[in-house]
Amino acid sequence: MDFTPAERPRILLYSHDSYGLGHLRRNLRLANSFSESCPTPPAMLLATGSGQSQSFSLPHGADTLKLPAIQKNADGTYHSRTLGVDIAAALRLRSRMLLAAVEAYRPHFILVDHVPAGLLGEMREALAAARRLQPNTKLLVGLRDIIDAPARVEAEWRRDGVEAALRLYDRILVYGDESLGTTAQALRLEQRFPGRVVHTGYVAKRVDPVASTTPNLLVTCGGGGDGQLLLRAVAEWLAKHRNPLPFSIDIVTGPLLSPRKRADLEARLSEVAHDVHLHSFVGDMEQRIANATAIVAMAGYNTTVEILASQRPALLVPREGPRMEQVLRAQLLSQRGCCHMARVAELSNSTLEKFVCAAMEGDLHLSPPPDLGGLARICDLMQSLAAEAFGQPAAQPGTLRHHG
Repeated sequence: MDFTPAERPRILLYSHDSYGLGHLRRNLRLANSFSESCPTPPAMLLATGSGQSQSFSLPHGADTLKLPAIQKNADGTYHSRTLGVDIAAALRLRSRMLLAAVEAYRPHFILVDHVPAGLLGEMREALAAARRLQPNTKLLVGLRDIIDAPARVEAEWRRDGVEAALRLYDRILVYGDESLGTTAQALRLEQRFPGRVVHTGYVAKRVDPVASTTPNLLVTCGGGGDGQLLLRAVAEWLAKHRNPLPFSIDIVTGPLLSPRKRADLEARLSEVAHDVHLHSFVGDMEQRIANATAIVAMAGYNTTVEILASQRPALLVPREGPRMEQVLRAQLLSQRGCCHMARVAELSNSTLEKFVCAAMEGDLHLSPPPDLGGLARICDLMQSLAAEAFGQPAAQPGTLRHHG
């Protein structure tokens, strides 16, 4: 994306963010990579529905467009989280904000995370406007390695007209390793959209650990909206030990854990004899994962990718609904030998004891991680698309400074 200084490349990154922090965090990782890797740092606008968007630092040249929050219900429906209007009104407002952003900002690239048409179709008008106002704008959609059980994804996409939305895109990026298996492969997207599907590898940033003489167990639940069962199991296991354990314990609940559930956890942990540090949110999760001696975590995309990049021993305890995404991802990675896995129903005191003891003693062997080169490949692809669309010269050796 080596544009002239008079016209910095403009990128719009969209994430709907109706549950958890994963979509926003992935787009932020990409935005940081674009900022670090482009000879002319791009201007970036991150459109997000996350109420936690201000908790993260932005790369140079980036700003946020905060969409009114919409929350996903347990039954798969949605409601306006804060505005007191019905879902149709909230969606109209979000859709008009996105359309206005495209009309005023005129991005050279639009990168949509996970939902090709936007939440309940809210990006359709904005995408159409981008094509109309600036026909050489490049449209990209990024899909997780695992979305859900393939049959369910196919049924939902057919119901929501997703195939038509996918045809709008210049590239369909799959943030996973095709040798491990992805939903895109199961749905034969490469055959259905020839020449457009790119398996990028996992979108991972490698972080060097900080040397420490104190062993540490890290427990993390991603955004925290559904981490109560894991947190309670860990608290019960800690309570079983009457004498202080010879390592510190960091528990990151996630900011979306409800006040009632956090109070319950605090009450349980107040009785234990160990060096426990309880956090709602940390801004340096990648570094904490890199520093950990052992990790117990759910199996969301970002947490899992950060664990793979760290090559630290981890016990993944996947969420089991409403989607099978985390279960399928944890199964694939545990079968490859990259991590260990326990279903929630299997998360007994003995399961935790066995894993933590082996990890602390260095007795767990891990297979090499899958392809983690997504950031570099996406930057290279953006450079190539810029040259194709805007007449910029192809990147010379050393033009991109990858920091993946």
